[in-house]
Amino acid sequence: MNHAHHAAPDATRLALAATRHCLTGCAIGEVLGLLVSGALGFAIVVMETVDNLVVLLVPVAFAATFPVNRWLIVRGRGHALAHGGHG
Repeated sequence: MNHAHHAAPDATRLALAATRHCLTGCAIGEVLGLLVSGALGFAIVVMETVDNLVVLLVPVAFAATFPVNRWLIVRGRGHALAHGGHG
């Protein structure tokens, strides 16, 4: 029985989950960073600049990392596979 036709959707789904997992961690770190910097009294201009850069770069990061994650998963490598998959 040939299961090759199932590999692409499974790899795509796993790559989406892994990329979403990674970028969610980045977003949580960004929020915590803003909270800490606010508590320490850093300038609001600096915090807003960093926040705006993150908002602009997350879609770029997703577009860049999703194909890499999928490529690694199809080849039996990648962070998601090391942990038994996400999703």
